[in-house]
Amino acid sequence: MPESTKTLSHELCELAGEKHNHVVFSNSGAETAEAATKVVRTKTGRVNILSTVNSVHGKTHSALSATGLTKCSSPATVDNHSFMKMPFNDIEALKSELSSKKHAAFVVEPVQGEGGVVIANEEFLQAAEEARAATGALFVLDETQTGLGRAGHLFAKDACNVAPDMVLLSKALGGGVHPVGAVVAKASACSKEFDKKHSSTFAGAGLGASVALATPEPLTKLECDSSFLGSAIIGNVQGTSHCINDLAKRHPRTISSRGTGLMWSLNFEDTEDQAVGNTVSTVINKTALSHLVCGFLLNERQILVVPFLGDENSVRFEPPLTISPRETMQFINAIEEVCKTLKNQRHDMSLSCLTDRETDDGEIDVPFIQKKMTPQSISPRPNEKPRRKFAFFAHLLDANDTMKQLPKSMLATHSTGEQQKLAELIHEKG
Repeated sequence: MPESTKTLSHELCELAGEKHNHVVFSNSGAETAEAATKVVRTKTGRVNILSTVNSVHGKTHSALSATGLTKCSSPATVDNHSFMKMPFNDIEALKSELSSKKHAAFVVEPVQGEGGVVIANEEFLQAAEEARAATGALFVLDETQTGLGRAGHLFAKDACNVAPDMVLLSKALGGGVHPVGAVVAKASACSKEFDKKHSSTFAGAGLGASVALATPEPLTKLECDSSFLGSAIIGNVQGTSHCINDLAKRHPRTISSRGTGLMWSLNFEDTEDQAVGNTVSTVINKTALSHLVCGFLLNERQILVVPFLGDENSVRFEPPLTISPRETMQFINAIEEVCKTLKNQRHDMSLSCLTDRETDDGEIDVPFIQKKMTPQSISPRPNEKPRRKFAFFAHLLDANDTMKQLPKSMLATHSTGEQQKLAELIHEKG
């Protein structure tokens, strides 16, 4: 075994906490989850694995079977017999499931990443740890996304005062330049039988271990020098949280947020345009608002963000831990502009990236005024029987029909050719 691999093993065990003294290396987060599944099954002799709804643990077979976000899988690609799901943060459901004593482990993310940055309650994770003695189900914490500083602590478990049987690491462990993963486990969760039946050609190789050794160093030094990266990260985490929360307070009808550390979900809602009742706008609000926001940020402000797999109206803000305060404010200012375009009903600004139309930044602050529909209540006639409810379905047959249903701000500011181009794109993509 390379010396760097030995050193990394000792360092990960030390960082993970007391009693963690076994490491199984891998090449990715999914492979880490696969290895953990084999570890717990070999140790307990049980097959069943319990995880949570809306979770993501990887896209290889066992990892995908443990994944609760159904958008990632199909019945033919997962094992729904041995892998069970329960509601996230539901302590009673957790106790009920584990009381059967049929599960080898409970696998959970301390913060559901792809699920939309949903944070686990401290009591929920503590209940999982406490259930281990009574039920024999090992407690596996998947910190593939949260580990090594992302959630504001070296490990997210540190904020919840829990000591899981295993911590799963990847992503940040390789410093963004090399694929490295690791299961860091307690001796009580491992067996010699596993060692005889598991291997990997490249996992734990010297190069990857050397890269991974450099990753925790700037996060774990104790110096208080203000120029030190660790101090800068702490300041950025605190400053980012304040800026995002302040932004949500200024635009309560347009944006809300969930998050911790440098891991945030920004949820947008176009409440102003919903009052107008526009077909294309309605479709955007229901299915594509986050994509529209991402397109605006990329094309107009050169900022790359992406939506979540499990939360279609939200975009993620998960910058490098080295992000500067200036770069953070650049992002916050761009999100402020997004809020203004929604508040002022300026879909012509946010959709302009699809028509190659240049926009004037000053237009964002100018509201587009149009007459809103005022709902009128219709009272039933005396002694009249209740009528059946009904609804209208809009079936846009071609691009010309779609063009008539574009937001009014588009019709007022874009040329017929630009409107036609957008309408054809919407009609083509459905």
